[in-house]
Amino acid sequence: MKQSKSAQDSTPGEPTRRTPARSKSKPTNKPFKPAFRYIYHLRTTSQNGADYLDALLQRHARKYGYKLESVDVTTITDIESTKRQWKADGVCGLIFAQYYGYLEWFKQDWCEFAVVCVGGGPFQPYHTVQEDVTYNTRLCLEKAIASGRSRIGIAFQHHEPEIPDDVLRYGAVMHWLGHEGKSYNTIPVLRTPISKPIAFIDWYKRHRPEVLIGFVGGLITWMLRDLGVQLGHDVLFMDPSIRIKNGQYAGIVEDKDTLAQIAVDKLHSLILAGELGVPARPTKLTVPGIWCHGASYPEVISQ
Repeated sequence: MKQSKSAQDSTPGEPTRRTPARSKSKPTNKPFKPAFRYIYHLRTTSQNGADYLDALLQRHARKYGYKLESVDVTTITDIESTKRQWKADGVCGLIFAQYYGYLEWFKQDWCEFAVVCVGGGPFQPYHTVQEDVTYNTRLCLEKAIASGRSRIGIAFQHHEPEIPDDVLRYGAVMHWLGHEGKSYNTIPVLRTPISKPIAFIDWYKRHRPEVLIGFVGGLITWMLRDLGVQLGHDVLFMDPSIRIKNGQYAGIVEDKDTLAQIAVDKLHSLILAGELGVPARPTKLTVPGIWCHGASYPEVISQ
């Protein structure tokens, strides 16, 4: 009978020594994969599509090998334990969305993470990427002039309290009125809280503009409904801050893809440089919006 090699090599009287079979199972330790968290407050940003950047941020994060997950702060009850868990999970970067309503998150010490904010908000101590509100407002003013109409009405309903975007829009308008707009506008600018629609209705009935620049399209439509005024027919209308492109309103929409790309690129560069927590010199990058053609401004050709 033919013996195995190990049996042939063994000394008579000694037990046969066999070589243990090698395990074919794969290692259980998974490679470390750094991750991001996109943090937002659903209540205060859902109207603007709080998750409108999710897919874009994820796509750009994957280019660098990061895994990005979204977090609604209303689902978090213990911030400190969440921070510890994120650190244990390999989270190295945080992207904060507009943070109206959850300022307590910015009182936290995020010194173990690289941080970038995307979108407008109160003063932010971190690097920020947001739409260029001044440019967007001026582009609407240029479109109004291009319409050939002389009575241009500007009505901005602002938040309570006012936010930086409100101030930037108003500043852009006042600068325009002091220069290019001198020969076009004879209608006083309306600046009133969103909660007081009667002020807008009285203003509109008194001045009857041919072209209207206002914020927000749906609110303007509702306020003019009882007057029998139809946007695009009785008055040309544009919104310098359209959140949802549906063909109904003309105006400016955010360049969301560029916002997401710059936010991820900036966060990646901070991680490579080891810059964590609050920066010594926070930067702000602004991204011009994109003109959006809509039925409320049929004479304007989309560019």
